[in-house]
Amino acid sequence: MKKKIYENIFEFLDFEKILSIDLWYNDNQISITQKKFLSFFFSLIKFFLGNIYRSFFSKPLVKVPLKKKLDIFYIRTHSRPDLVNHSKYYENIDGTTVCILDKRKFQIDIYNFFFCIFILIKYKKFWFKILKNRSINFFSLKGINIFLKLFSIFSDSIKIIPYMNNYKKFISFQEMLPIENFLCQTANIMKIETFALEHAIGFYKVGGYYWERYPINHYLNSVCRNILCWSNVSKKIFKEHTNANISIIGKAGLPEINEPENGITLIFQSNKAKSINKKLLDFYEYCKLNKIPCSLWFKEKNNLVLKNNARRKGPLRKIVIGYNTNYLLELGFLGRNVYVLKDSPIQKFLPNSLIIDNIVVEIEKIINTNSYSSDIWKEFIECTGLESVKRYKKILNINSS
Repeated sequence: MKKKIYENIFEFLDFEKILSIDLWYNDNQISITQKKFLSFFFSLIKFFLGNIYRSFFSKPLVKVPLKKKLDIFYIRTHSRPDLVNHSKYYENIDGTTVCILDKRKFQIDIYNFFFCIFILIKYKKFWFKILKNRSINFFSLKGINIFLKLFSIFSDSIKIIPYMNNYKKFISFQEMLPIENFLCQTANIMKIETFALEHAIGFYKVGGYYWERYPINHYLNSVCRNILCWSNVSKKIFKEHTNANISIIGKAGLPEINEPENGITLIFQSNKAKSINKKLLDFYEYCKLNKIPCSLWFKEKNNLVLKNNARRKGPLRKIVIGYNTNYLLELGFLGRNVYVLKDSPIQKFLPNSLIIDNIVVEIEKIINTNSYSSDIWKEFIECTGLESVKRYKKILNINSS
């Protein structure tokens, strides 16, 4: 692509949306202590070196189908097992070219590094105003971090955009992420039809701790012309924040679970959710004291009490209690007796009978209940598996042969 084309792309890009996650942290973060400052500094150095490697010596993995017919360009940033399990249903459809950004292919490209710096500096007027509007000094750690993010985005985009010219439909698995948001906006400019495939429902609070407010970023930077979501619940949330065409296709990939055992499984939040995790740990101590079988399940790299960074202590049990994770929706849909802690952002979508405030008072009721119905969870995940794929193909006008 010629330099003039890049200038035209920059002119029409919304950098507020591309950088919305980093800008949100900048606007909402708690004051940085010396320890956090050093951690941020070393993360920046690591990110800088990673940028050099990615720009000079690699490109994102692009898997082009063997068939000559090219219908869809599909992009995914991360390869976490649960994301791959969900995404593979759509990636394996005939005519789909898949670009996976965290899977790299070796390629020496010295020109790319210097060209990216040249373009970003030459057309800095299109993104530099973001720093100015937020009083961020370009030569501060925050300013350098934003520049490196843009460099990373643009470095990969230069290698991906030439592929996109061959397609009429562009699917993004997580358009909230900077690189995918950049490419979605670029596809819109190139008159390619864009679709966002929902990867999670972002339940958020307007007030509360910053980690409770953060999920609003699922919606604030939405740019795709079409959104493919899980259910009526997520459709309503998207309607509040976007003008896109919204269709419900369910969630194709759900976790595989064994037959549950008696007792309770507690699903913990990330380490940032200290008050919620403490309440769940208190529940655990109560269960131990009363000899109620209890399992502890944690998010990846967010273990609070287990050794060797283990994520699970104990099997999945019939009763599941948590706060604000999509895993609760999935387990509820799969037939487990799921309950949500009081004040969860999910609470407004649930009947009061599924809200737990004081486990000491309510433990006997939830353990001995025979009237639990899982139908409520279909409000969050309307369908799954082949039905989701069928709806996906119909919306994208793909032959089912």
